[in-house]
Amino acid sequence: MAMIHNRIIAGPPEAMIKLLQIPARFPDATRSHIENWQESLIAWWRHPKKHKLMISSFTHISPEKMASLKKWVKLRTKDRSEKKGKTLDEIETSLLTFVMK
Repeated sequence: MAMIHNRIIAGPPEAMIKLLQIPARFPDATRSHIENWQESLIAWWRHPKKHKLMISSFTHISPEKMASLKKWVKLRTKDRSEKKGKTLDEIETSLLTFVMK
């Protein structure tokens, strides 16, 4: 999984947009698939040079795909560390702020 995260972080802006569109492409994903996807999202959010890119990528997500994205970000598991849970909270807040603009 770390290789996937590194590839996304090292990739072009289009890689971020594709990552954000995954929830809409797989509406029947299992909980474990969503949790794995969240790891990539967390890695990107925490990367100092990519954080703003992620936020700016929200403008490329349609309202329908944004609804799926928010649903996947909202998912929490008791096994996730508190730090990662807080990162997901930050992403969720950012999504809500973006939608409200």
